[in-house]
Amino acid sequence: MKRSLIMIIGASGSGKTTLGRNAAENLSADMSVEHISTGNLVRHIGTGAIKSTHYQTLLNHLNSPKPNERFTDEVLSTIIGEALNRTDADLVLLDGAPRTAEQLSHVNELVARDNRHLAGAILAFVATKETGITRLLKRRPRDFSQQMSYDQAAEQLAYSSAPLEQVEDALTMGGVPLRYVDTSGPKIQTAAYGTSVIYDFLQ
Repeated sequence: MKRSLIMIIGASGSGKTTLGRNAAENLSADMSVEHISTGNLVRHIGTGAIKSTHYQTLLNHLNSPKPNERFTDEVLSTIIGEALNRTDADLVLLDGAPRTAEQLSHVNELVARDNRHLAGAILAFVATKETGITRLLKRRPRDFSQQMSYDQAAEQLAYSSAPLEQVEDALTMGGVPLRYVDTSGPKIQTAAYGTSVIYDFLQ
């Protein structure tokens, strides 16, 4: 099969990583799959489990007292590029990026540089704002350096949702297939539907 990459995008707490991880498990019987979660990359680099040129930057990010603070697009682009260089998988499921139209252009460049085909994008979402906030409040403190309050979770959700419409528009204008997956239901059903969407992308 053609070396491909599929993006899983969405607001914080939308279930991107769970969907990506479970879909990768479902797909692994038919192809080699690498699930790259930008959130996990940041944490693993920050703890030294994965080497990166941006180790100190990400360590500082994880230790920041501001849970909603983002690092630059340059840092994000570099760590994704490093992750792509480490894998020979037929299919990469990239979750957590792009979050903005500018980041999408960086990801497109990385995909082309890695001789991959951008097969499609999944936008993961939850039915209600409260579901997203509840998920963020359940996250481990290490995920954002400290346990978020309700107001911080609501701010994070709004902040991460705001640019998504621009990303959707850019994907549509670029001719990239885009499908929507509601992750509010049972994980098994969500993963099954997400997996079927990915198979459709790869046809």
